[in-house]
Amino acid sequence: MQFVHIKNLLTFASFRPEPPDPTAPWSARFPNKRTLLINVNRNTVDWQVMLKGGNLGDAGTEEGSLNDVLELYGEEWGGLVDDGWCSVSLNNRFILSLESNLSRKKGYEEMLRTNPKAVLGSKFERGKVYAVRHHPETNSSLLLACEETLIKETQDAFKKADLNVGRISCGLFAMVSDVLYRLHDPSEAEEADSVPSNYLLIAVCQGSVCVIKQVEDQWTELRSRSAYYEPGDLSSIRQILQPMLNDWDPQWPSLFVSDDNDPDSLDQIRQMLPGFALTDVSTDDHLWNIIGKN
Repeated sequence: MQFVHIKNLLTFASFRPEPPDPTAPWSARFPNKRTLLINVNRNTVDWQVMLKGGNLGDAGTEEGSLNDVLELYGEEWGGLVDDGWCSVSLNNRFILSLESNLSRKKGYEEMLRTNPKAVLGSKFERGKVYAVRHHPETNSSLLLACEETLIKETQDAFKKADLNVGRISCGLFAMVSDVLYRLHDPSEAEEADSVPSNYLLIAVCQGSVCVIKQVEDQWTELRSRSAYYEPGDLSSIRQILQPMLNDWDPQWPSLFVSDDNDPDSLDQIRQMLPGFALTDVSTDDHLWNIIGKN
């Protein structure tokens, strides 16, 4: 046995997931390395360095397509991280929908990657990559569909810049899933009955929006758009919100989560919902912490 193998056993490194393992949390794959977190919108790219130990480092933003930004910053990014590893969030060219009766058999997560038709049935479309978040109490599911060509284009662009893509996700979907987990997971709730029977969740992430409504413990409606509004001006979201407020009691919990990129977003949403019990459930550096640790 080589010395490096003995050292890995003594430090438990042999039991850590490999960097290319997409099933393991990002923080477990790179516990002692600097990595780069990148969010790609239609016309803007934002980035944040994740330092050793999970702290955040240098950050930046640049207008332009991903290819153009990589041409400008690819070499610089490579010097900011170890081994070129990047976690990429895509916030364009995706669809979020509310579905029912999707398969929840053991191992469905892996099957969704390898044989999505077995999980989705008639909802399956060729040329799409999927992710799902199930309602814990009903047969409803939040389904993410992203164009397979976009995934391939993204991987090729980073490879050309000598960077390694360790994960590709959708920032908006990740943020919504995180809030739903905190709402419904028993280990997160202080009391078993603390999950509200009715709630409205509004999520915005650098131009993309998702609104999901629960009534009497059931997800009843979802509206979502990618690359829908211009950062700084959320006025167009009013068109999505208004139809979902029919038969809605303003005193029921209304939750808001954002990527913390637009400091005025909460105030703008409050103006659209006068008299509503609106609570901001965002955390500091919300998007970066989700895609950089989970």
